[in-house]
Amino acid sequence: MSVPPRALKTVSPLKSPQSPVPLSAANPAVPESAAALVVDVPPQLDHLVKPRYPSRLRHLGVTGSVMVDCKISAQGRCLEALVVESSGHQEMDDRAVEALRQAHFQPRRVNGQPQEGQATITVQFALE
Repeated sequence: MSVPPRALKTVSPLKSPQSPVPLSAANPAVPESAAALVVDVPPQLDHLVKPRYPSRLRHLGVTGSVMVDCKISAQGRCLEALVVESSGHQEMDDRAVEALRQAHFQPRRVNGQPQEGQATITVQFALE
């Protein structure tokens, strides 16, 4: 008993698109839609000076955390610091802000260029 040969299917070559993607004048190898791509990298905490634990609170065994919004310069320094979530203890909040004003950040980068930016940092106070 013989098996009939299978019919071969002919595949046509891919056709090029009817309307080609317009290319960017700045870089002819990059389509215009990709040329408008913006890479925005937020600031990152690089170095935080350890905040001084308020001695009265340490003695009482109080721990806590402080959430602070920081405006970061293009040079990586904290220009403004605003407590957005308090520890419940003014001394802790003040020490957290003091530490962040001395901190160093990797600034926000837009397409590789340093820019001012915002960062929210939580400073923890824990007994060791």
